[in-house]
Amino acid sequence: MLIDAWENIIIQFRQIKRHALSLVHFYAFEDYKMNPVHFQRLIPPLQRLLKGRFFEDLRNVMKEEDQTEAQSLLELLSGLGEILKLANGYYLPLPPRCVELPVSKSLVVLSNPEGKERQVLRVRQRLYGRGQSCSNVDD
Repeated sequence: MLIDAWENIIIQFRQIKRHALSLVHFYAFEDYKMNPVHFQRLIPPLQRLLKGRFFEDLRNVMKEEDQTEAQSLLELLSGLGEILKLANGYYLPLPPRCVELPVSKSLVVLSNPEGKERQVLRVRQRLYGRGQSCSNVDD
């Protein structure tokens, strides 16, 4: 089954995503105010982590000829809306946010930078997702 074939890659992506978001938040709020983080601060620790045996399947999927795996990861996270890519190689963390699905009108919680998870969060029978925010979406 297709899902079984991708299960390890999904698990590996979730792990590296948590670490990458944590790293972006750490550097962004290093001075107790949000500052953009240059990719040169993020690439070395992410690349060292990705070289580990645990992330082998994910590395094979993320191989690009002109980029390291860490650069590909930052591009992917930016494309998914987990981090914001700015000009000149800078990144910013994004806050948790709710997105309404067009057909079902359910709200989905995206991006949990604190790394704290709950399996499913439901508020007013319409809010689903992972994280701890958006519980006050009664407006």
